[in-house]
Amino acid sequence: MRTKPLLLILPLLSFALRTLAQNPSPVNGMVKDSTGRPIAAASVTIVTASGAGVHFTKTDANGAFDCKFPSPGDGLSLKVTALGYRPFIQTISSGRSPFLVTLSPLPTALAEVTVKSKTGIQASGDTLNYRVAAFKDKNDRVIGDLIARLPGIEVDEKGTISYNGKRISNVYIDGENLLNGRYGIATNNVPVDAVEQVQVLERDQPVKVLSGYVPADNVSLNLRLSAKARATTINTGEAGAGNYVYLLSFSNLILQQRVKSINYVKSNNAGSNLQRETADLGVSSANGATPPPQPHAYLSMTGENLPAVDEKYYLRNTDHAVNANALFKLPAEWALRLNLTALDLKRRYDFSQSVQYFLPQGDTIGYHESQFNTDRHREWQVQAQFEKNSTGAFVKSSTKLNIPSVTERGDAWQNGRFMQQRLPVRQQGAGNETQIVKALGGRHLLQYNSVLQYDHVEENLYILPGLHENLVNDSVGFLQLGQRVRTEQIYVHQSAAFRIKWGRLVWSFSAGEIMKGTISAPASR
Repeated sequence: MRTKPLLLILPLLSFALRTLAQNPSPVNGMVKDSTGRPIAAASVTIVTASGAGVHFTKTDANGAFDCKFPSPGDGLSLKVTALGYRPFIQTISSGRSPFLVTLSPLPTALAEVTVKSKTGIQASGDTLNYRVAAFKDKNDRVIGDLIARLPGIEVDEKGTISYNGKRISNVYIDGENLLNGRYGIATNNVPVDAVEQVQVLERDQPVKVLSGYVPADNVSLNLRLSAKARATTINTGEAGAGNYVYLLSFSNLILQQRVKSINYVKSNNAGSNLQRETADLGVSSANGATPPPQPHAYLSMTGENLPAVDEKYYLRNTDHAVNANALFKLPAEWALRLNLTALDLKRRYDFSQSVQYFLPQGDTIGYHESQFNTDRHREWQVQAQFEKNSTGAFVKSSTKLNIPSVTERGDAWQNGRFMQQRLPVRQQGAGNETQIVKALGGRHLLQYNSVLQYDHVEENLYILPGLHENLVNDSVGFLQLGQRVRTEQIYVHQSAAFRIKWGRLVWSFSAGEIMKGTISAPASR
């Protein structure tokens, strides 16, 4: 057990130094037509060699644009498009800012159309609005299908969303934070027809009372719902089976103003990884609260070599998932949020290789290895949170219970010699995070943060005799080799901060204490 006091004074100076050290790379210029007239609202995108966008902006009324991103890298190009003009593409390395872009007209015979709305992208302050109807495709089923195609937005293979190369923190639903960083539940279950606009919120500050006191550097998305979605309950389902493969999915969505809920039951053995959907993909808001450390694993089992292709092409799974999320708006700006997740995942990985060496003397040495591995993951996670978020005060108390268990089993043959390994891991975790921020008047602010976390982990590794038997247990014969580690971890973090706003400066005085205790039973054989 050790105690470590913390004292942070004048974080504004530290923030300024970090900002200067980032040194963003500017790419700017003007866009004009062949007659020299500026082209307003032209789309300007920095794209990679594969065509994926890493930064997006639009020209102003004078045809000017300015892109700033962390590093230009190699193979990036400047792409400019506008309605009625031919696209312009130029590698950034072949030119230097400012770029003078001249778009040539593209004569097109258009069929008779009826104009129903304005452009699909509109900017208002720090908010960029994408109109869903302008980008929707007939094959889009959920809003995540559309988000992956929006200019300036990237979605990786795990479902992590980035805007202009920066990971987003949260995905709100009509301004409500139902899921925190586990926004894959929303993007994979909210129908595309239920959303009217996808809004990018730059410099998002989720705690209203901290606005103007703490620099907001988060980027978040907000799904602005249609009026029809707010007035109805959405139920969807699908099921299919054939050739020893099946999938099953039923979901229920309530997206009203006072109550929001996303619930589903899913099961499949068709290679759809249900664990990814509940993964925490967001980025911490960094408003003074410190997330607790995760327990450390001490034992591991020799594993297989996964192929360098997309997981859907090799994953042999049997996944079951139940997920329930509800947000209730209460009087006096209070809210109650409940999140429940239950997972039962089974994965099988098979691996084999054969090698032959032909020696000069005519002898041949052969080597053959086969592995058959099975992973079983079960997890229960329950979270309840009370929150009040107003311009005068912010109160949040979140309590979480997490009970995961993992069992790995591996069977291996090397030139006919057999070995079996088993590694069951049992874990229980419980914790509470509390944050209170109160405006005292006269531009004074008081903040209190508390994190309490307890984790208990038991790891057991069993190896049956066979392969490499003479290399373990000091060459003494054995019936079964066992290693066991038990770890208990207690984490306590208490801190308080007092902030004074003086003109454009914010003076901050804070103090805190971190206590972390870890008890580990040594590995036994």
